[in-house]
Amino acid sequence: MDMRLFEYALEIYKTRSFTKAAYNLHIAQPSLSKQIAKLEQELGVSLFDRKPGYPVEPTSDGLVFVKQAEKILQMRDDLKREILERKEGIRGN
Repeated sequence: MDMRLFEYALEIYKTRSFTKAAYNLHIAQPSLSKQIAKLEQELGVSLFDRKPGYPVEPTSDGLVFVKQAEKILQMRDDLKREILERKEGIRGN
């Protein structure tokens, strides 16, 4: 599973819109929709309820996915920061 998919799902959750999320992520909306559809197919669940004219809402599975994705992305950022600090000599062994 690509880290970008975590970022995509999180942005959709935050903006409640595929269109706004795609804009913020600097990708085409159809591409974003396709990626999320592939992810949902891989997981075998629907992550978001899509109703024309209404904000996109996470399903119960989608909410679990987004909360875990948030943790994974935070761990990724923490790891990057720690490695950079070690490289720059800010943090020891």
